[in-house]
Amino acid sequence: MASVQAISGYGHAEGLADTVLLSIAMYEEAVFPLAPDGANDEEQDARRTIAYRLSAYDGLPRSVRMSAAAALEAPDDGADTERARADVKELSLAVYESRNGRSLTGDASDLSSG
Repeated sequence: MASVQAISGYGHAEGLADTVLLSIAMYEEAVFPLAPDGANDEEQDARRTIAYRLSAYDGLPRSVRMSAAAALEAPDDGADTERARADVKELSLAVYESRNGRSLTGDASDLSSG
């Protein structure tokens, strides 16, 4: 939560969106580790808690919150690594699109914070 407190002023939503992406990627890595001795259950739970708390913040653009929810669902449902990584990729695209009205799809209408 210290990450959220460090973000202030201009770029708040963008910084928070980046933090959400990072926290979900770290949670995914704990659930689907690259090394056989990856994160233990306690670390997985801690990363999950942080990712969920950050993703629930109302100041995030709707598209980021929706993509974050999908990305959190994959490891929780025991999905395969491929699906989880695809969901994190979609989240990263939503974060990119939310910056300054940029859109890879040509629709920046979901940039509201509500």
